[in-house]
Amino acid sequence: QVSQNELDWFHQDSEAQMKKWQQEKKENRENLKALRGTAKKHSDTNERYLKTIDDKEKQYNVCLNTFLDTREELLGQHHCCHRKNGNVGVLTVNPQYSSSSASAAPVLKSQIDSWEIFISNVKKQLEKVEAEYEAKMELVKKGARNCLSKVEIGDFPCP
Repeated sequence: QVSQNELDWFHQDSEAQMKKWQQEKKENRENLKALRGTAKKHSDTNERYLKTIDDKEKQYNVCLNTFLDTREELLGQHHCCHRKNGNVGVLTVNPQYSSSSASAAPVLKSQIDSWEIFISNVKKQLEKVEAEYEAKMELVKKGARNCLSKVEIGDFPCP
């Protein structure tokens, strides 16, 4: 009789423990499903950010090359301009145009200043977006959820 009671108690404890484990298993599955969904959202957002950064970088490079070509063309009329590693390097006055360059200098200076401001703004925006992207990736790596929001990226028309 005593053994039967002990066996019943053991059986009841086993069933209670089994129900507890099954409940924990169910909760863990639900958490895993939620985490997978969150990871998918973060991955999709990450892909969008990378595409946006790539697109903006391409736009920046097109504008930069347009600027460099225009600058070189304009300066080439009155100055001798040498390209070095894809960047404008040494500028020297071309003696045959030195007398007429004084009248064109303010126009050229204004155009050059506009392009330099544009390039500076685009670089700042690119750095800002990259920094925000890195910060959000760190949060995701640390397990943060719902930390991703749309990154606002300014649109800078070429001057």
